[in-house]
Amino acid sequence: MLKTHIKNLPQMETIAHQYLTKLRIIAKIPENGQLDLTNNDLNIYTPGFVNWINRKLQGDGKLNTVTYLRTFYREINNFTTELMKSIEVEQNSVSKSRKTILLASLAEKVKVSTVGVENLMKTYRSWHKIISTLESVQQDIIENQLKNIILFLPKEYKTDVLKEIENGQYDMLSNSPSPTQNIPERKDSLSVGSIPSESIPIPGSQSPISHLGAYNTPHSFPQPDLLNSSRSQSPKNALSKTPETHSKKKKKDR
Repeated sequence: MLKTHIKNLPQMETIAHQYLTKLRIIAKIPENGQLDLTNNDLNIYTPGFVNWINRKLQGDGKLNTVTYLRTFYREINNFTTELMKSIEVEQNSVSKSRKTILLASLAEKVKVSTVGVENLMKTYRSWHKIISTLESVQQDIIENQLKNIILFLPKEYKTDVLKEIENGQYDMLSNSPSPTQNIPERKDSLSVGSIPSESIPIPGSQSPISHLGAYNTPHSFPQPDLLNSSRSQSPKNALSKTPETHSKKKKKDR
C-alpha cells in the first residue's frame, strides 16, 4: 500500500504533508509538557480539570505517548526509505526534484521535532522506563535514519540544519553545538608567548599595551615628562637647594 502511494506523486505529497504537520506539533512540546492523543488526534496537552478527566476516560497517558511516538517515527522511516528508492528510479526530472525536496523537508522536521521529544524526557524524568523508551526512539529510530537520508541527498538539496548535522556542528542527541565544533579564538586572550616583546610595558615607555582593553588609556602608565617633573620636585632636591639660597642672601646683606 505504501509503495503504491509513493508511485502516485499527489497521494505521496499528501501523506508527507500529514507527517510534516505532526512533526511540527511534536516540536512545539514545551518543557514539562505532554501530548494529548484523545479523540484519535495529536495535540499538545493543555492542563485543566476537564482535559485531565477527558484523558483519564479515554485511557490516554504517558504509555500511550511513547507507544505513539515509536510507531509514528517508524512509519516515517518506512516512508522515507521507500521515497529514496522511488527517487533512484524516477526518470522524470521534475518529479524527481519534487520528491527530493520533500525528503529533505521531512528529514529537517524530524530533526527539529526531537526538541519536543527531549522536553518529554524532562516531563517523565522520574519514570525510567519511559525515559529509556524515548531514548531508544531518538537514538535507534530517528538518528540512524537521519544519517541515511543525509548520505543519500545531493548537496544542493541539503538544508542548513542537515548541513550542520553532516559537518558535526550539532550533537544529534542534544540539539546543541557539538563540543568538538571549532570555536573562534578570542583576540584579547592572553597566553604565555602571545605578547610580543615590544609590547611589554617598560617604565617610561610612551606606548601603552594596545590590546589590553581596559588598560589602553593615556594615563595607564606614567609618561617620561611626568617622571622627570616628579623627580625634580622630590624633597631631596628641595633640601639641596636650600643652603645655596641662604648663602646668596648673606652675600647681598654684606
